[in-house]
Amino acid sequence: MGIYGILLSDRKCVFLAPATTFGGRFVRDGKSLVYAIASRSEVTIYRQSYKDGRLMGQPAVALKVPFAYAAIV
Repeated sequence: MGIYGILLSDRKCVFLAPATTFGGRFVRDGKSLVYAIASRSEVTIYRQSYKDGRLMGQPAVALKVPFAYAAIV
């Protein structure tokens, strides 16, 4: 479970984000991935740099909301 990417050139499946996410999306420029992780009382949306089928650096908090919801980012 989690978010995986498929590298078409290598025909490999690559792990991108943890299993406790609502879902993930690439931003329009294709240089980062955003995903949400919920706790009991809040949802944190992370942004992770992405290049050549690999995650770069550490995820950064893009937004934290003080309530939980059940929706896909």
